[in-house]
Amino acid sequence: MEGDNKEMLLRNVEPENHGTKEDNLRGKVWPGTKKMWVVAGPAIFTRFSSFGINVISQAFVGHIGATELAA
Repeated sequence: MEGDNKEMLLRNVEPENHGTKEDNLRGKVWPGTKKMWVVAGPAIFTRFSSFGINVISQAFVGHIGATELAA
C-alpha cells in the first residue's frame, strides 16, 4: 500500500491574475460613473444654460436706454 500513488482530488492552483489593480478598479468604478453622468450631465447643462440666459438678458438690458425701459 505504501507504493500506491493517489491522485489528489483538489489541485493546489494559484489564482490567476486577471489584470492589474488599475484594470479591476476601472471595471468597478466605470459603471457607477456612467450612471452618475446620466443624471448629472443634464443638471449641469441646465445650470449653465440658466446662468447664460441671465447674463445675456442683463447685457441686452444694459444697452437699452431709460426711454425704452419706461415704455
